[in-house]
Amino acid sequence: MRRASTNSPRFLLAATLLIVVAALLPTRWLLPWTNDVAAVVNLPLAPLAEAAEGVRRWLRPERRLDSEGTDAELRLVEERDLYRSLWHAERLRTQQLEDLLQDFQLTAGRHRGGEFVPVAADVTGRSPERMAGVVRLNVGARNGVQAGDVAVYRGSHLIGRVAEEVTRLSSWLTPTIDPVIGRLECILLPPDGQGGIEEGRRVLLTPSGDGTFAADADLEWNVQVGDEAILDDPAWPSGGQGMTVGYVEDIRRRDDQPLRNRLVIRPRYDAHHVASVVVKAEAPPPDTRGGS
Repeated sequence: MRRASTNSPRFLLAATLLIVVAALLPTRWLLPWTNDVAAVVNLPLAPLAEAAEGVRRWLRPERRLDSEGTDAELRLVEERDLYRSLWHAERLRTQQLEDLLQDFQLTAGRHRGGEFVPVAADVTGRSPERMAGVVRLNVGARNGVQAGDVAVYRGSHLIGRVAEEVTRLSSWLTPTIDPVIGRLECILLPPDGQGGIEEGRRVLLTPSGDGTFAADADLEWNVQVGDEAILDDPAWPSGGQGMTVGYVEDIRRRDDQPLRNRLVIRPRYDAHHVASVVVKAEAPPPDTRGGS
């Protein structure tokens, strides 16, 4: 008896420590064996649980708002609700197609350069590594998409550029805010659209890594918050020229260069916050080998 009384506190302490350690372990470590234990424990209790559920339904039957009707009337109500849901689904699908058609029209209206084929693409995956990482698209070589093609949103907002890894059914899109893209040559224009391209100010946008771009501007340029930055970079294909990269969000005075301001430019849309984009696939050149 003395030995049992001596071991009891030790056993209680060990059990307490085991419970504390188990509580601190990640859930995914416990699930493989706790699920099996729970299944074994619940197996003999299943008949009792089913009987208790039957008693509960008998004591408190399910309440239905339409229980006053006949069986035929209830079937009609169910069919009505079913077709109403299908109608709502079709309306949503129609709205999606109308938005896609509008995106195609806006993309064609803002395009500068050669011919292109608009390819609608859904974002099906995002990189968890960083905020500006690549995203996966559900279009690939089968749809005419190739490395270097640009992707836009709402017709004129530049989202990114297709990366090198293009498979037959999918591709990766590198957002413009990703530092891998590098610097972008752009032109600043007033937000109201007044003034031509020749009156804009040329700036060099550098991705900051936080979803924005940084650029320098002279004080005499009179840059305002809300000014639009459009792409004018010879390193990009014609499908990206003239597309909106972002808008001036903040203007700060540079301490090391008092005669220059540091601009913070943020895109209105980015690849990690949209569900779909339009890839401007460069159209192949026309075949001129045909004889007369």
